[in-house]
Amino acid sequence: MLRIAHISDVVDGRANSGTARVASELIKTMSKIVDVHQTLIHYQKSNEDIYRIKGIQEIVIPLKNFPFIKHFLSFISYWIKILIFSRNFKKYDLVIWHSSRVYPFFFMIPSRYVFINLHDANARIIKENTIWTHFFYWNLRLSVYFVDVIFGVSQDACNKLITIGKFPKSKIKCLYPGSNFNNLKSIAPTNLKAKSKFFLCVSRWQTFKNVENLIRGYRLALSNNTYLPKLVLVGKDYHEGKSPVRDLIYSLELTDNVIILQDLKDEELAFLFDHAIVNVNPSLHEGFGLSVLEGIKRGCPSLDHKFTSTSEISGAAGMHIDMTSISEISNALIQINNDPKILKVLRNQTQDIANKFTWENTVRNLITIFEERSKSNQC
Repeated sequence: MLRIAHISDVVDGRANSGTARVASELIKTMSKIVDVHQTLIHYQKSNEDIYRIKGIQEIVIPLKNFPFIKHFLSFISYWIKILIFSRNFKKYDLVIWHSSRVYPFFFMIPSRYVFINLHDANARIIKENTIWTHFFYWNLRLSVYFVDVIFGVSQDACNKLITIGKFPKSKIKCLYPGSNFNNLKSIAPTNLKAKSKFFLCVSRWQTFKNVENLIRGYRLALSNNTYLPKLVLVGKDYHEGKSPVRDLIYSLELTDNVIILQDLKDEELAFLFDHAIVNVNPSLHEGFGLSVLEGIKRGCPSLDHKFTSTSEISGAAGMHIDMTSISEISNALIQINNDPKILKVLRNQTQDIANKFTWENTVRNLITIFEERSKSNQC
């Protein structure tokens, strides 16, 4: 039996996080494999579904009353005790870290292999990253000898992990996430005020997400078109306080044309994808772009940036433009709205794209990579 440990604290209390969603679905799907035993390692009791899965073992590391870096010091002290006093502790076959927040001495957990789902190289690209993001990145760079595989979530992400992240090419593997959005029952959001079809954008409002450029492009399209559907923005500011996106909507006099929705359930997002004309993804830097796939799973094509992974994921089910160009955004929105044939062609491709990205495929590929790594080390 394959014994896998997951560092699962990335899931706790972060239901809407893409990182949490990927980790949670991976664990749930892996629980269906008979010959895999999973242990989830985290710091606090949690009500998340993954801890109630039958057969899951849970290790809750006690948080010590340290004056600073409490989680890290609690982590270290726990595994030191295991290594010194628990001589019958059976080594894991594999430990999986599900984010870049990998602690120094992460390799203290007794295991044969360490896999890290780094997702992308955005720790080196995005300016808004905190000092802790940079700290964990450099810790991983300095400790890369102790890592067996680093996963990127697309080919684009893997290439950037090598060229920008400067990680060894031999350790980088692509592991595409999946999505179960096609299985959801849709529910209309209670405060949705669009009675007809609309453009949709599901995104946080960080600078690199480029939502402000979408709003400017939409405003330009309105000025060149007598009728254009409403734009529905599902998202909110990354930091509390001033809201550049809301300010821009007011300054461009778009309050009657742009609808803002926040903190929706997956079933409500499914409804929006079902009724949207197109799922607009203006982001300039994405490792994968989970909302792109979630839309495609509901038969909603994508309008995305041609220089990032979103165009890789949407493929033939997407229209790919330069999202730094306001005029290109405007022209694309007008073209999609005025030419039904374009949408028909894109929608016809969504099913084939959706079938490629399942959690079963993700888990199967992960296990295959583990088996290949094991065989190569035995030779």
